[in-house]
Amino acid sequence: MEQTAERLDCFVRVKTPENIEFEYALAGPFQRFPAFLVDIFIRVAVFFGLGFILTIGFGLSPLLAQVFGPFLVVGFIIGFFLMSWFYGAFFETQFNGRTVGKMVFKLRTISIDGRPINGEQAALRNILRSADMCLL
Repeated sequence: MEQTAERLDCFVRVKTPENIEFEYALAGPFQRFPAFLVDIFIRVAVFFGLGFILTIGFGLSPLLAQVFGPFLVVGFIIGFFLMSWFYGAFFETQFNGRTVGKMVFKLRTISIDGRPINGEQAALRNILRSADMCLL
């Protein structure tokens, strides 16, 4: 007789107020890492795309570069900050716990009760990610 050992950390059970239980499969690091890489690639592509457009625009019109250059550089820095810190929070709030990378790999971030995370949870989760990754 063969016994199958169930891993305890692969599933989570959620019990609703109506006394109905749901079971969700949890994604491990090897499932989440490719989604994270897709999200990083999108951020990098947006930065390089904006940088390329600004470089072309400044190259075509030196007067434009002289007049609006400092404002565009500051705008680019602010955009970099917003994209770095709030990309995940925006997408997870708007798309029920999913960023573009998570959509590609069919993953979702859920709260402890099994529902998609709300805006506050998404913002807190993504801001605290830098502490988890020791980027400060």
